[in-house]
Amino acid sequence: MKIENSTRKDKRFMATYADGTKIHFGAKGASTFIDGKRSEIERQNYLKRHDVREDFNNPKSAGAISAGLLWGKSKSLEKNHQDFMKKFKIN
Repeated sequence: MKIENSTRKDKRFMATYADGTKIHFGAKGASTFIDGKRSEIERQNYLKRHDVREDFNNPKSAGAISAGLLWGKSKSLEKNHQDFMKKFKIN
């Protein structure tokens, strides 16, 4: 899975999978945990709030990708990307 800037004006990133699937995620202009502007409590609140309507177990859902990469345990997009790939066994 490759992460790059989204081609959509309202989204921040785009994940491209080996099979060609493209998922746009992250609202452009919104701050997230990886930006260093959000606290651990805000991270936990985001995950709880979105857990009721998102499928965090589907690696090809924008919700799971956002939760894993933008709101993951690390404030590093690269580290969260590695953790996401490992969790879902994506090469």
